[in-house]
Amino acid sequence: DEASMNKMPTITTEDTHEDVWRALSVVSAFSLLLGVLYRTAIMQYPALPLCCIFIIGYAGIVFEEIIHLNKNCLALLMAVCLWTLRTGAVGPTIVHKELHGALSEAAEILFFLLGAMTIVEIVDAHHGFRVITENIHTNNRRTLLFIVGVVTFCLSAVLDNLTSTIVMVSLLRKMLPDHTELRMLLGGLAVIAANAGGAWTPIGDVTTTMLWISGNITTWPTMLALILPSIVALLVPLLMMSRLWEFAGTLPPMPASRAFGRGAAQSRLFFVSGIIALMFVPVFKMCT
Repeated sequence: DEASMNKMPTITTEDTHEDVWRALSVVSAFSLLLGVLYRTAIMQYPALPLCCIFIIGYAGIVFEEIIHLNKNCLALLMAVCLWTLRTGAVGPTIVHKELHGALSEAAEILFFLLGAMTIVEIVDAHHGFRVITENIHTNNRRTLLFIVGVVTFCLSAVLDNLTSTIVMVSLLRKMLPDHTELRMLLGGLAVIAANAGGAWTPIGDVTTTMLWISGNITTWPTMLALILPSIVALLVPLLMMSRLWEFAGTLPPMPASRAFGRGAAQSRLFFVSGIIALMFVPVFKMCT
């Protein structure tokens, strides 16, 4: 509508010119530093200019709000400078092999995440995650705290931890629309439970997925070694939060969803199929 259009920020010509000049200044500074380091230190100390470029680029990413430059642009510029310096230090033949290996690893992770997120989106499009909310019938605040923690912990073991957090927060918004403070506390617990649950499986976190795809860790030894620490990482904040006064007492009865009854079977089918498909990923990798 017109009111929302009037609230949208307008981009003026002066702002565009400032962004262009700011980007040109950063590129010029990188180029100048690259030229100086390329001639002086790159042949004698190849690691020194690489570290300098990385520190400057990472500092630009950290202080993105101050310099008003998109961190993606800075990251791409930093990567180009790093690979250029690396080429001058060891030669294009070696860099070609290293770049090929790095791109291959990144592509493997990207394709895995694309497939996993596609499954999650299909389940969500068919209201599969409503199976969770429709089966939570408790009005006790402390019981709801433990249910949210355990469900998020289990979901994050097969989903990405960020995806699990987003799913649980969206479900909490529907379950507790009029309890903002309680919803914020449960959302914080969901973040903790998602990180704890995603740490003990190869597909629960991007970091462990990268190590697992590259062959640095294996499935069963990783799960057996990290399951107990992950449970402890969940139980400690869970027990501490259960002593808060916000989780004493009961909640009003949650409204039942009328529309869910007609598509309940389809939602359960997609939810179970999605979870099985995600859990089958490490099994398929071990078999092949």
